[in-house]
Amino acid sequence: MNQDDVKDAAARVNAYVNQKYVLPNYVEILMAKFLYLLNITITITNSGSTAGINLITVNNPNKPVGSSINGKLSKSTYLALAKNVTNLIKTNKQASNYAKSPIRNMQFQTLVSEFSKLVESVSQNKNLPNSVTINVKSNDPINSGGINEGSSSQTTVLNDQYNVESLTQYLKATKNCQVTNSVIRSLATSITRNCNTDREKASAIYNWMQKNVDYSFYYDTRKGAVGTYNAKTGNCVDQAHLSIAFYRAGGLAARYVHGQCKFSSGNVYGHVLV
Repeated sequence: MNQDDVKDAAARVNAYVNQKYVLPNYVEILMAKFLYLLNITITITNSGSTAGINLITVNNPNKPVGSSINGKLSKSTYLALAKNVTNLIKTNKQASNYAKSPIRNMQFQTLVSEFSKLVESVSQNKNLPNSVTINVKSNDPINSGGINEGSSSQTTVLNDQYNVESLTQYLKATKNCQVTNSVIRSLATSITRNCNTDREKASAIYNWMQKNVDYSFYYDTRKGAVGTYNAKTGNCVDQAHLSIAFYRAGGLAARYVHGQCKFSSGNVYGHVLV
Protein backbone atom coordinates (compact mmCIF):
# COMPACT_ATOMS: atom_id res chain seq x y z
CA MET A 1 0.00 0.00 0.00
CA ASN A 2 1.33 3.47 -0.79
CA GLN A 3 1.14 6.66 1.27
CA ASP A 4 -1.37 8.28 -1.08
CA ASP A 5 -3.88 5.49 -0.33
CA VAL A 6 -3.55 6.17 3.39
CA LYS A 7 -3.87 9.94 2.87
CA ASP A 8 -7.02 9.42 0.81
CA ALA A 9 -8.51 7.16 3.48
CA ALA A 10 -7.56 9.68 6.19
CA ALA A 11 -9.41 12.42 4.32
CA ARG A 12 -12.51 10.23 4.06
CA VAL A 13 -12.36 9.36 7.77
CA ASN A 14 -12.08 13.04 8.69
CA ALA A 15 -15.01 13.95 6.45
CA TYR A 16 -17.11 11.21 8.07
CA VAL A 17 -16.15 12.24 11.60
CA ASN A 18 -16.92 15.90 10.86
CA GLN A 19 -20.39 14.89 9.70
CA LYS A 20 -21.27 12.03 12.08
CA TYR A 21 -18.93 12.69 15.07
CA VAL A 22 -17.99 9.00 15.17
CA LEU A 23 -15.57 6.80 13.27
CA PRO A 24 -16.89 4.90 10.28
CA ASN A 25 -17.06 1.14 10.81
CA TYR A 26 -14.42 0.50 8.20
CA VAL A 27 -12.23 2.09 5.55
CA GLU A 28 -11.87 -1.05 3.42
CA ILE A 29 -9.76 -2.50 6.26
CA LEU A 30 -10.08 -2.92 10.02
CA MET A 31 -9.73 0.32 11.96
CA ALA A 32 -6.86 -1.21 13.96
CA LYS A 33 -4.89 -1.87 10.77
CA PHE A 34 -5.76 1.63 9.56
CA LEU A 35 -4.27 3.10 12.76
CA TYR A 36 -1.08 1.15 12.05
CA LEU A 37 -0.97 2.55 8.51
CA LEU A 38 -1.53 6.08 9.83
CA ASN A 39 1.37 5.71 12.28
CA ILE A 40 3.72 4.39 9.62
CA THR A 41 2.69 7.14 7.19
CA ILE A 42 3.37 9.83 9.80
CA THR A 43 6.79 8.36 10.58
CA ILE A 44 8.02 7.91 7.01
CA THR A 45 6.55 11.25 5.95
CA ASN A 46 8.64 12.92 8.62
CA SER A 47 11.72 11.13 7.31
CA GLY A 48 11.01 12.30 3.76
CA SER A 49 10.69 8.75 2.46
CA THR A 50 8.24 7.82 -0.31
CA ALA A 51 8.43 4.10 0.42
CA GLY A 52 5.39 1.87 0.34
CA ILE A 53 3.90 0.29 3.46
CA ASN A 54 3.79 -3.42 4.16
CA LEU A 55 0.47 -4.59 5.57
CA ILE A 56 0.44 -6.74 8.69
CA THR A 57 -2.30 -8.51 10.61
CA VAL A 58 -3.75 -6.26 13.31
CA ASN A 59 -6.76 -7.03 15.49
CA ASN A 60 -9.07 -4.41 16.95
CA PRO A 61 -8.74 -3.49 20.64
CA ASN A 62 -10.82 -5.43 23.14
CA LYS A 63 -12.50 -2.57 24.96
CA PRO A 64 -11.25 0.95 24.17
CA VAL A 65 -11.05 3.30 27.16
CA GLY A 66 -9.37 6.65 27.71
CA SER A 67 -9.38 10.00 29.43
CA SER A 68 -10.83 13.37 28.63
CA ILE A 69 -8.05 15.36 26.95
CA ASN A 70 -7.52 19.08 26.46
CA GLY A 71 -3.98 19.93 25.51
CA LYS A 72 -1.30 20.26 22.87
CA LEU A 73 1.26 17.77 21.57
CA SER A 74 4.44 19.04 19.95
CA LYS A 75 5.64 17.45 16.72
CA SER A 76 8.37 15.50 18.48
CA THR A 77 5.85 14.25 21.05
CA TYR A 78 3.24 13.00 18.58
CA LEU A 79 5.99 11.42 16.45
CA ALA A 80 7.19 9.53 19.52
CA LEU A 81 3.60 8.55 20.30
CA ALA A 82 3.09 7.22 16.76
CA LYS A 83 6.32 5.21 17.04
CA ASN A 84 5.33 3.74 20.41
CA VAL A 85 1.85 2.76 19.16
CA THR A 86 3.41 1.16 16.08
CA ASN A 87 5.81 -0.91 18.18
CA LEU A 88 2.98 -2.09 20.43
CA ILE A 89 0.89 -3.10 17.42
CA LYS A 90 3.81 -5.02 15.89
CA THR A 91 4.47 -6.81 19.18
CA ASN A 92 0.88 -7.67 20.09
CA LYS A 93 -0.68 -7.90 16.59
CA GLN A 94 -3.50 -5.91 18.16
CA ALA A 95 -4.24 -2.24 18.73
CA SER A 96 -4.26 -1.14 22.37
CA ASN A 97 -7.36 0.18 24.07
CA TYR A 98 -5.48 3.44 24.70
CA ALA A 99 -2.05 5.00 24.37
CA LYS A 100 -0.22 6.91 27.09
CA SER A 101 0.59 10.51 26.20
CA PRO A 102 1.85 13.52 28.17
CA ILE A 103 -1.72 14.86 28.13
CA ARG A 104 -3.36 11.71 29.60
CA ASN A 105 -4.42 8.39 28.11
CA MET A 106 -5.67 8.70 24.55
CA GLN A 107 -8.47 6.29 23.62
CA PHE A 108 -8.16 4.17 20.46
CA GLN A 109 -10.85 6.08 18.53
CA THR A 110 -9.28 9.42 19.40
CA LEU A 111 -5.92 8.14 18.15
CA VAL A 112 -7.44 7.17 14.81
CA SER A 113 -9.27 10.48 14.48
CA GLU A 114 -6.35 12.73 15.46
CA PHE A 115 -3.75 10.81 13.43
CA SER A 116 -6.10 10.94 10.42
CA LYS A 117 -6.08 14.72 10.74
CA LEU A 118 -2.28 14.71 10.80
CA VAL A 119 -2.05 12.57 7.68
CA GLU A 120 -4.64 14.62 5.82
CA SER A 121 -2.75 17.80 6.69
CA VAL A 122 0.23 16.43 4.77
CA SER A 123 -1.91 16.22 1.64
CA GLN A 124 -3.00 19.82 2.10
CA ASN A 125 0.19 21.44 3.40
CA LYS A 126 2.93 19.03 2.23
CA ASN A 127 4.31 18.86 5.77
CA LEU A 128 3.36 17.64 9.21
CA PRO A 129 2.22 20.42 11.59
CA ASN A 130 4.55 21.62 14.35
CA SER A 131 1.94 20.71 16.95
CA VAL A 132 -1.56 19.35 17.34
CA THR A 133 -4.22 20.49 19.82
CA ILE A 134 -6.59 17.83 21.12
CA ASN A 135 -9.81 18.63 22.94
CA VAL A 136 -12.02 15.59 23.48
CA LYS A 137 -14.04 14.20 26.37
CA SER A 138 -14.03 10.51 27.25
CA ASN A 139 -17.80 10.34 26.66
CA ASP A 140 -17.80 12.24 23.36
CA PRO A 141 -19.43 10.39 20.43
CA ILE A 142 -16.03 9.81 18.78
CA ASN A 143 -15.03 7.54 21.67
CA SER A 144 -18.14 5.41 21.39
CA GLY A 145 -18.10 4.95 17.63
CA GLY A 146 -17.66 1.72 15.69
CA ILE A 147 -14.34 -0.08 15.29
CA ASN A 148 -15.45 -3.48 14.02
CA GLU A 149 -15.43 -3.05 10.25
CA GLY A 150 -19.19 -3.59 10.15
CA SER A 151 -18.69 -7.17 11.23
CA SER A 152 -21.77 -7.44 13.41
CA SER A 153 -24.73 -8.87 11.57
CA GLN A 154 -28.08 -7.16 11.55
CA THR A 155 -31.37 -7.74 9.85
CA THR A 156 -32.08 -5.54 6.85
CA VAL A 157 -35.72 -4.53 6.56
CA LEU A 158 -36.89 -4.67 2.96
CA ASN A 159 -38.50 -1.45 1.74
CA ASP A 160 -37.56 0.30 4.97
CA GLN A 161 -37.89 4.01 4.20
CA TYR A 162 -34.74 6.09 4.49
CA ASN A 163 -35.37 8.90 6.98
CA VAL A 164 -31.97 10.60 6.89
CA GLU A 165 -30.66 8.27 9.59
CA SER A 166 -27.04 7.17 9.66
CA LEU A 167 -26.02 5.22 6.56
CA THR A 168 -23.83 2.95 8.72
CA GLN A 169 -26.46 0.20 8.76
CA TYR A 170 -26.33 0.10 4.96
CA LEU A 171 -22.58 -0.58 5.03
CA LYS A 172 -22.61 -3.52 7.44
CA ALA A 173 -22.36 -7.23 6.87
CA THR A 174 -25.46 -9.41 7.25
CA LYS A 175 -25.96 -13.17 7.19
CA ASN A 176 -26.12 -13.44 3.39
CA CYS A 177 -24.29 -10.22 2.54
CA GLN A 178 -20.76 -11.11 3.63
CA VAL A 179 -19.15 -7.69 3.28
CA THR A 180 -16.09 -8.64 5.34
CA ASN A 181 -15.23 -11.71 3.24
CA SER A 182 -11.68 -11.27 1.95
CA VAL A 183 -12.55 -12.28 -1.62
CA ILE A 184 -15.52 -9.90 -1.76
CA ARG A 185 -13.47 -7.02 -0.39
CA SER A 186 -10.49 -7.68 -2.65
CA LEU A 187 -12.62 -7.93 -5.79
CA ALA A 188 -14.62 -4.80 -4.88
CA THR A 189 -11.33 -2.92 -4.60
CA SER A 190 -10.14 -4.33 -7.93
CA ILE A 191 -13.39 -3.50 -9.76
CA THR A 192 -13.36 0.11 -8.57
CA ARG A 193 -9.60 0.67 -8.70
CA ASN A 194 -9.73 3.25 -11.51
CA CYS A 195 -12.90 5.00 -10.33
CA ASN A 196 -12.78 8.60 -9.14
CA THR A 197 -16.37 9.12 -7.97
CA ASP A 198 -19.08 7.15 -6.19
CA ARG A 199 -21.12 7.09 -9.40
CA GLU A 200 -18.21 5.54 -11.28
CA LYS A 201 -17.78 2.95 -8.53
CA ALA A 202 -21.47 2.06 -8.63
CA SER A 203 -21.44 1.77 -12.43
CA ALA A 204 -18.30 -0.38 -12.41
CA ILE A 205 -19.80 -2.83 -9.92
CA TYR A 206 -23.12 -2.93 -11.80
CA ASN A 207 -21.35 -3.60 -15.10
CA TRP A 208 -19.21 -6.33 -13.54
CA MET A 209 -22.32 -8.08 -12.28
CA GLN A 210 -23.96 -7.86 -15.70
CA LYS A 211 -20.95 -9.40 -17.43
CA ASN A 212 -19.97 -12.05 -14.91
CA VAL A 213 -23.07 -13.36 -13.10
CA ASP A 214 -25.85 -15.19 -14.94
CA TYR A 215 -29.49 -15.32 -13.88
CA SER A 216 -31.08 -18.57 -12.75
CA PHE A 217 -34.67 -18.99 -11.57
CA TYR A 218 -35.51 -20.38 -8.15
CA TYR A 219 -37.40 -19.13 -5.11
CA ASP A 220 -35.91 -17.36 -2.10
CA THR A 221 -32.20 -17.34 -1.31
CA ARG A 222 -29.88 -20.33 -1.62
CA LYS A 223 -26.32 -19.06 -1.87
CA GLY A 224 -25.72 -15.68 -0.28
CA ALA A 225 -23.11 -13.29 -1.66
CA VAL A 226 -20.11 -15.63 -1.43
CA GLY A 227 -21.96 -18.64 -2.85
CA THR A 228 -23.32 -16.55 -5.72
CA TYR A 229 -19.83 -15.27 -6.53
CA ASN A 230 -18.45 -18.81 -6.53
CA ALA A 231 -21.27 -20.11 -8.74
CA LYS A 232 -21.35 -17.02 -11.00
CA THR A 233 -25.12 -17.46 -11.15
CA GLY A 234 -28.12 -16.74 -8.95
CA ASN A 235 -31.71 -15.53 -8.80
CA CYS A 236 -32.63 -11.93 -8.03
CA VAL A 237 -32.24 -12.40 -4.26
CA ASP A 238 -28.77 -13.93 -4.40
CA GLN A 239 -27.61 -11.48 -7.06
CA ALA A 240 -28.81 -8.69 -4.75
CA HIS A 241 -26.75 -10.20 -1.91
CA LEU A 242 -23.62 -10.14 -4.06
CA SER A 243 -24.26 -6.69 -5.54
CA ILE A 244 -24.89 -5.13 -2.14
CA ALA A 245 -21.82 -6.86 -0.68
CA PHE A 246 -19.70 -5.31 -3.45
CA TYR A 247 -21.27 -1.88 -3.01
CA ARG A 248 -20.83 -1.90 0.74
CA ALA A 249 -17.28 -3.25 0.50
CA GLY A 250 -16.59 -0.33 -1.85
CA GLY A 251 -17.88 2.15 0.73
CA LEU A 252 -21.23 2.75 -1.00
CA ALA A 253 -24.32 2.54 1.20
CA ALA A 254 -26.76 0.04 -0.36
CA ARG A 255 -29.97 -1.70 0.73
CA TYR A 256 -32.54 -4.24 -0.40
CA VAL A 257 -35.92 -3.42 -1.94
CA HIS A 258 -38.73 -5.93 -2.47
CA GLY A 259 -41.34 -5.56 -5.19
CA GLN A 260 -44.00 -7.46 -7.13
CA CYS A 261 -43.40 -7.98 -10.85
CA LYS A 262 -46.12 -9.00 -13.31
CA PHE A 263 -44.77 -10.81 -16.36
CA SER A 264 -46.27 -10.97 -19.86
CA SER A 265 -47.46 -14.48 -19.00
CA GLY A 266 -49.67 -12.94 -16.38
CA ASN A 267 -47.71 -14.51 -13.54
CA VAL A 268 -46.77 -12.31 -10.61
CA TYR A 269 -43.53 -12.96 -8.72
CA GLY A 270 -41.78 -11.26 -5.86
CA HIS A 271 -38.59 -9.51 -6.95
CA VAL A 272 -35.63 -8.30 -4.90
CA LEU A 273 -33.53 -5.44 -6.20
CA VAL A 274 -30.87 -3.06 -4.95
